[in-house]
Amino acid sequence: MSLFRLSQSGFCNDIRSPFTVILLFCLGASFLGPPSAVGQLTVTDNLHLTQDDFDLNSAAQGNLFGWATVTCDFDGDGYVDLAIGAPGTSVFGVLEDAGAVYVAYGSPGGLTLIGHQTLTQPPAGSDPPEANDYFGAALAAGDFDGDGRCDLAVGAPREVVVGVSVAGSVHVFTGTASGLASASQVWTQN
Repeated sequence: MSLFRLSQSGFCNDIRSPFTVILLFCLGASFLGPPSAVGQLTVTDNLHLTQDDFDLNSAAQGNLFGWATVTCDFDGDGYVDLAIGAPGTSVFGVLEDAGAVYVAYGSPGGLTLIGHQTLTQPPAGSDPPEANDYFGAALAAGDFDGDGRCDLAVGAPREVVVGVSVAGSVHVFTGTASGLASASQVWTQN
């Protein structure tokens, strides 16, 4: 069963399903320009995405693809992009439930997988991926740095922080003209 919620700006904002994401494209909304009326919705096309669309043969039971979704214009081209969390995804083939986020970019014809991104916790640095981090369990987007492009905040609620298990972290990926940056800024309660 899918949950569908309209944001106050009137565009399709949040659609959830444990294994697939079904998107409804909306006319008069942020997909095609500024909203023409709050709450106005006209369904013009359906798009069915699975994890295999982003990474062939990656879909597996328990990956939780579609657990969290958020839309925003990450590359600043005027078209709404979609980030999809899959917190149960294994990373590097051995780190079970480390999690991943998949990003499809908007275009004049709607969402496209050309130039899509797969985000995980960067393998190098202060917060590499670990099993059971559930990176991608929560997503939020906004222009956090004021540069005109949306940035993406990704929750990893079971992240180990300074030896404390299940402490959690948030990774912020900045939007650039070519998409989301591959490196992230990490936030914890410390």
